[in-house]
Amino acid sequence: MLEGVLVSVQSAVRQSTNLLAVTLLDVNRLTILLQWVSLKDIEIMFEETIAKYILGCKEKGIELVSSIVFDKNLQVEVDMTRLRIVLENILENAIQYAHGDKKQIRVTMSNDSSNLHIVINDNGIGIPLSEQKNIFTEFYRAENAKKSLSSGSGIGLYLCSQYVKAHHGTISFKSVENEGTTFNITIPVKSVANVNEFLNKI
Repeated sequence: MLEGVLVSVQSAVRQSTNLLAVTLLDVNRLTILLQWVSLKDIEIMFEETIAKYILGCKEKGIELVSSIVFDKNLQVEVDMTRLRIVLENILENAIQYAHGDKKQIRVTMSNDSSNLHIVINDNGIGIPLSEQKNIFTEFYRAENAKKSLSSGSGIGLYLCSQYVKAHHGTISFKSVENEGTTFNITIPVKSVANVNEFLNKI
């Protein structure tokens, strides 16, 4: 019960934080604190974030599957708080709009020589094709999302797009209505040697 209360409180705090962040973005005062961290640090953050949703997913009959395959010798320049918010916003959407008898959310993190890759896939209500062009627009919510859940601010995905852009990364998605959605996020990575060389030139 206490874990459930904690998740609810954290969700309310996050919504308030998101609204404040949108206000700061509108006046160009939002601070992004990028720092070089190892992919091991990202792995720890990822596991902590996933752990918060395990109980809630279980109660809703959602199978939450996660996997991580990292090269620990690589580093990525991130604002850990903002990256965590990106994960939480997309995960919460997937949970809220879960649909069908066999609900599943699959989250994977991996890397190649150039990028950190985050993929979040669900088999929920999906996004209508005609509305997909607006999905990263501030305060926008698709019509099927409104019907499924009356409450919602429509700022979560807008913030995700802005935060990923601030990390010099990309965010994209593929979705089919009533079948599900897959979000793909990439953020550039560097080797430890390359990071040290870069820092020495500053």
